[in-house]
Amino acid sequence: MKQNKSTLDKFSNQITRTGPVVPIYFSVIYIIVILVITWLIDFERIFIPGLSDWVNQFPAPIFWLQVNREAGLTENLQWLFLFISLISCLLVMYVQRGTWNLPRVGLLFLCIGIAIMFLEDVFNIRHALSWYLSSFFYEGHVGSYEWRTSTFRSVVEIMFYAFLGSIMMIAFLILFFGRETETRTKVFLIGGYLFYGVASFASATRNIGDWYARAGKSILDPLLDNRNTVWDAESIIFYRDPISFWFMDLLVEESLELLGSAFLLSVVLSILARLIATRQLK
Repeated sequence: MKQNKSTLDKFSNQITRTGPVVPIYFSVIYIIVILVITWLIDFERIFIPGLSDWVNQFPAPIFWLQVNREAGLTENLQWLFLFISLISCLLVMYVQRGTWNLPRVGLLFLCIGIAIMFLEDVFNIRHALSWYLSSFFYEGHVGSYEWRTSTFRSVVEIMFYAFLGSIMMIAFLILFFGRETETRTKVFLIGGYLFYGVASFASATRNIGDWYARAGKSILDPLLDNRNTVWDAESIIFYRDPISFWFMDLLVEESLELLGSAFLLSVVLSILARLIATRQLK
């Protein structure tokens, strides 16, 4: 009986040590796999049974574009990570109910921030907000290309991210400088905030000076190197935004957001693991 209990304790300890880093390892491996497949299918024109057939059914037969598009596989993984983070965060809050201390306040702000991030990712709140406000204050046709690339829309989205960022920053400061926060949890915090911060700032400012399209072109041109790719950059599909814009918006930005969501999930799982290790959660 004691031997069985010892085995269970060892297994539990192993889970609490390695569990929180699993989302990070998974995301890194996933992104590497996507990049390798992208290189083979989209740049080297190598036919991969199943994957190439799947890509060729779309008007734009580009693997990285389709796998990272709105509500695509990569974004669904982000939603899953954020949802699990929110549920785990609420579980920790429930376990610690009845006691209000600084770490729990930090966790509360983290819960609120993750909830807003999840709703934003799923329902595109910032886009809806910019559309709504533009109907009152924007001098021009809402929905036009000029509006989509306008400074007004960028300002609205930056304001939304500033609101979300202030909530997340309160959580970061409380948790990062808290005495009860483990070192690895602090590392996860830095990673999550760094990746999401860069992605959010880039997304909110992507149309200012058309820098997304210019940055994407500077990356794509050397990669193409006169290759006969599966897509035509002059296609009518890209008449509004060039392929270089979507390269940044989908492949680069979505990869950063996936890493950010993985690190945030690791933060909450690390806190949950500590409760299990200290027998506060049974």
